[in-house]
Amino acid sequence: MKVVIFFCLVAAAVSIQCYWGTKLKDQDFDELVEAGSISKYNCSSSFEECYITYISETGANTFSCGECPETAGDCSTCDEDLCNGSATATAAALVVAAAYWIFQ
Repeated sequence: MKVVIFFCLVAAAVSIQCYWGTKLKDQDFDELVEAGSISKYNCSSSFEECYITYISETGANTFSCGECPETAGDCSTCDEDLCNGSATATAAALVVAAAYWIFQ
């Protein structure tokens, strides 16, 4: 069973899915996703990461595929599907727990 799950994880890594869009300071992330203003985007296979930027002057966040742009200011990257959203910490914890379980 662990082998099947491992191969499913490897197959999912062919291309990454990231959130794509912009959230302003007073907007709710989940509502923007539900309305389609922030979409779940299937990045091309040339991208291996998602990123999220924060612009302190406006309080805006930008979500996209790839590495942080040099002009982004505060920016962070991650390498799991939809990891650049509001539930990033929860998703990262689940991935670490799954990896531990698979390889123990």
